[in-house]
Amino acid sequence: MKSKKINKRPISITLVAIPVITFTVILVMSFFIKTSFNWLLPLNLLTFSIIFMIISIVLILVNLEKNRKRTVAFIISSVSFFALMIVSIFLLVLYTLSAAKVDYEPAEEIMGYYVKTFDTPGEASNIFVEKNYGYIADGGSGLQIIDVSPIEDAYVVGSCDTDGKASDIFVQNNFAYIADWDGGLKIIDISDKENPYIIGSYCIPGLRFTSISVEKDNVYVTYRKFDEDCNLTESGIQIIDASSKEKPFLAAEYVTASRSEKIAVFASYAFVICNNDKNYKSIESELQIIDISIPEKPNVVGRCSIDGYTFNLFISEDCAYTASENGLYIIDISDKKKPAIAGKFLSYAAADIFAEDDIAYIIYFPPAGSDENIVHVVNVFLKGDPEFMKSLAYPIGSNTNIFIEGNYIYITDDDVQILEK
Repeated sequence: MKSKKINKRPISITLVAIPVITFTVILVMSFFIKTSFNWLLPLNLLTFSIIFMIISIVLILVNLEKNRKRTVAFIISSVSFFALMIVSIFLLVLYTLSAAKVDYEPAEEIMGYYVKTFDTPGEASNIFVEKNYGYIADGGSGLQIIDVSPIEDAYVVGSCDTDGKASDIFVQNNFAYIADWDGGLKIIDISDKENPYIIGSYCIPGLRFTSISVEKDNVYVTYRKFDEDCNLTESGIQIIDASSKEKPFLAAEYVTASRSEKIAVFASYAFVICNNDKNYKSIESELQIIDISIPEKPNVVGRCSIDGYTFNLFISEDCAYTASENGLYIIDISDKKKPAIAGKFLSYAAADIFAEDDIAYIIYFPPAGSDENIVHVVNVFLKGDPEFMKSLAYPIGSNTNIFIEGNYIYITDDDVQILEK
């Protein structure tokens, strides 16, 4: 009796088809992840390379077992599997290079977006823009209110002197809250733009308020305390109950182990930048996340270390954007207990950052010898892979802070620089 001949073609066809299908999946998934699912990015290169390397090794072994004879199908499928392994190694190398890359790519600055310089009577350190008015913390000249409609003809409509040095500002409803350095907290009624006046204040001798944020009826400030020789002896945050604008009072205090630099409040959490430094030369800084759902009992729930000195931060939903001496760091804060760096845009010393609609605007301290300043515009849709878009140039100055409202960028550098996006 003749034995039936077994047809091995289906096996050979399958073995040839597998790598072809796998390559197709690689291409589709790479495009899919690159354009849609940012949360998959950490898995993209490293995980794909490991998974496909394992698949290729398994398939080679299976191919050797199923095709003991060196047929054409065996040769084709083996070459395909080895090619798959090479692609896996390439992905692994690409991952290693991308993890160490510097993101900044120089580009030609564009002068056409510069609108004007607004000269203030003091030293403008911060600005808050709302409904066609700009509210400026103007150092020794207190609060300056400017009308920015139209922007080319911006002018001062009102001002209010403070007894300290206005360093930071937050506007909510018809009140401007100012961190007034050694003058403490000033609450200014701005319902009449032409005649703003101080309605309430809070001050503790020896403390200097450096930054400010407001949520509901509570004011959050960073403070520093110095001895007679100007050495820092204490730093932290104070939570001030301003439910009565005329008589704000201390609700709680949290002392930080290192210099508190900047505070931002979002959704019942306070985000505080602290610098572990001596004479403003920091080896490492830290983002602290503080639960303030009960303002009288602030509680640190998460921390994230950042390389170098960090000057500023901006909070947007589940991300904290920090401006450091190395550039931009993007921190994932979706899990408040475990914040982690998701991406970087490394360049040089960033003074401040503002983000909206997945676009980040970064200002820098002017490099030595430079005759102009720049704003870097960066696409941060993919938090793990920020992409440089363009630069905007404007006259040289000592950058401090940036604010964006509508189509305009406002930068304080003793004066106010105004650019169009």
